[in-house]
Amino acid sequence: MKTIKIIATVFTPFLILLVAFALMGCEDGPGTSVGDAGSVGTLEEGASLPGGVDIIGEETEITHVGQTIEFEAKGGHWPYTWTVAHASGTITVMQNGPPHEVFTAVYEALSVGANTISVEDSAGRTGTKEITAPAANALATLPTEVNFGTNVAGVASFDIHATGGIGPYTWSTDNPTRIDLSDTTGSKITVTVKGPYPIDSEFKYNVYVFDQGEDSATCPVTGEDF
Repeated sequence: MKTIKIIATVFTPFLILLVAFALMGCEDGPGTSVGDAGSVGTLEEGASLPGGVDIIGEETEITHVGQTIEFEAKGGHWPYTWTVAHASGTITVMQNGPPHEVFTAVYEALSVGANTISVEDSAGRTGTKEITAPAANALATLPTEVNFGTNVAGVASFDIHATGGIGPYTWSTDNPTRIDLSDTTGSKITVTVKGPYPIDSEFKYNVYVFDQGEDSATCPVTGEDF
């Protein structure tokens, strides 16, 4: 009996310590942990890690439709999700994780306008990059008006240039029967006014140009005695 009591007396404190350590371990609930290498543990729903993801790119200004810019995500934890704020451009993932360990995406401009690129990593950390566009002058035509005056015979042609606005441009007319456009795109078109007209008649037609910024300009075409 003495032997049993001695054993109980010796081992009881050790058992108490083991139970205490076990209880302390059980108190840690689900949460977030980041190791030295940036590994992410279990995240509670809606939780995110502090800090963010950097988006690296040498240029951020869009000057023409179809322009592409490559960006790279730095920091955070793979995989990444890329998005754009507006329909003026798209973002396409090029490399997103092993074996390359390079996380790049390419932005393509569908129109010349500002936009915002966003990236989010698997832990909910985010980064943004602003896309800018140069301020455009008001859209106009050169010349601003064409007047043939009197005694215009047969067929008359002239060029119209688009200035300002945001290219590319599209062209149209309010009378395609009498006004022939050499093209419907480009910054310069050739306009042909087709006759014949009765003597002493007058005419006035319009040639329109539209840009990618939803702006427009009008060049009136007038004459008489055609």
